[in-house]
Amino acid sequence: MAHDVNTRLALGAINDGIGHAHVNSLLSCLDIPIVNHLTFKTREREVGKAVEHVANESCVVSCCKEREMAMAVGAECDSVNLVGVMCSYDMGWQKRGKAHNSSTGHGALLRVATGKVLDFATRNKTFRTCAASKKQNKPTPHDCRKDHCGSSKIMEPNVACELFKRAPARGIKYDKYISDDDSTTFAHLKTNVPYGPEKIADFIHTKRSLNSRLYNFSQRQKFPNSSVLSQKVVNYLVKCFAYCVHQHKNQPEELAKAIQCIAPHAFGDHNKCDILWCHYKQNTTEYTHHELPYGKDLHGSSPQQALQDLFSEYASPTVASKLVPLLRLPAKGAFEWKHWLQEF
Repeated sequence: MAHDVNTRLALGAINDGIGHAHVNSLLSCLDIPIVNHLTFKTREREVGKAVEHVANESCVVSCCKEREMAMAVGAECDSVNLVGVMCSYDMGWQKRGKAHNSSTGHGALLRVATGKVLDFATRNKTFRTCAASKKQNKPTPHDCRKDHCGSSKIMEPNVACELFKRAPARGIKYDKYISDDDSTTFAHLKTNVPYGPEKIADFIHTKRSLNSRLYNFSQRQKFPNSSVLSQKVVNYLVKCFAYCVHQHKNQPEELAKAIQCIAPHAFGDHNKCDILWCHYKQNTTEYTHHELPYGKDLHGSSPQQALQDLFSEYASPTVASKLVPLLRLPAKGAFEWKHWLQEF
């Protein structure tokens, strides 16, 4: 038998994302007897199983509602009675940065419109009970969560394949998904998932990738007798790219033309610019660049051609068609923990 207050204490700690030490610090300030670490861990494992059960049930309900909503707006079932829905997928690790050596990872599929969690899974490279049993050569019965060996980076495609394969059991398939620029995950999904999902570019990751490419380009290549691609110039080019994508939503051909005009516009060539957004064509005599150094055009044929080649990649029909939906990944950590805890 366990005191109900201890179970609720562990539930509150999970809800707030704190551990045993933080709980005891709070109890000490309130002049309340602290909790033994064994008691806290036992209650935490008890609550964790219940929360996980409620989370899985909530995901099943969300998938059913997603199927109903998709059919209500005209989605049709395929030959095996599956309805295609759009989702977003991302993976998180417990360490900052690229997390190549993180011991745990968590991935989730979220609905694009509402951010509701459709499915989730975790990966663990280590488990303390297993390590202690192996060291002492005394097997101990326990709920083992160790389910991954190898690099931490491969966790992302592994979880993605598991979640996408699990969808048909719930009457849906993730035929389109939003994700970051990780090509490894997409390659694994194409190979291992029968219905072959289509990837749509995430605008935030695409914008960040463009910023990194422009910065690396400015650092690694120097052009004599030409404008310096400073951080201010890089920020201006990225902002122009963002304006193009926002102004041509669901217009891939117009978006491609607008992206092709970014480099010539910055270098003073306005022949192909649209009068709706090009202030030079609106006021030729008094026009100056507001965000370029000294308000002047960039100069130099070599950097202009290099930038034109870079932006041509984003103006290709394949990339432009993936950018026009203007979709974004929900923020990391968007799991509905509080909703699931309230259900519990």
